[in-house]
Amino acid sequence: MIEIRDGIGISFEDLESVVWKSVLASHQEALKAVLETLDQALALARDTKRYILKERRPRELVTQAGVLRFERRYYWDQEEAAWVSLLDEALGIEERKRASEAVRARAVEAAVGGRSYRGAEGELERQAGQAVFSHEAIRQWTLRAGDVLERQTETQQAPPEKRRGPVTAMPR
Repeated sequence: MIEIRDGIGISFEDLESVVWKSVLASHQEALKAVLETLDQALALARDTKRYILKERRPRELVTQAGVLRFERRYYWDQEEAAWVSLLDEALGIEERKRASEAVRARAVEAAVGGRSYRGAEGELERQAGQAVFSHEAIRQWTLRAGDVLERQTETQQAPPEKRRGPVTAMPR
């Protein structure tokens, strides 16, 4: 049996790794094509008097499948007097954020479920196959997530307002 495996020169582990990398690359290509097609559709549907096309800018975003590089159009918004990417706004991609919401959620889960932020950093690195984010970035995301949960809990547990009205005497 070993002779057969040696004869083809590849193990199942090697094969699985090659196929997985191919799947991730295909995912990246498909996601990039969808984003650029959506950007084109937004460009055609925009209010041309409000949004003046200025340039195309590259964007890099860490996704669950690795680092995604794509280009999107940048406009000058005449009403707000600000630079804007309609694609980023349409999809809720925050400016200057390097990680997708799914990656940040996975990092917070790893931090909460693990022993340390450094452990979560290592877990993300193993999943992505490269260093992605520092343990401090993961700590900050976890703290923000905790603040959001705390605010949600406070609003859900707020005591009902006491009714105040005139006090009347009860008939005897």
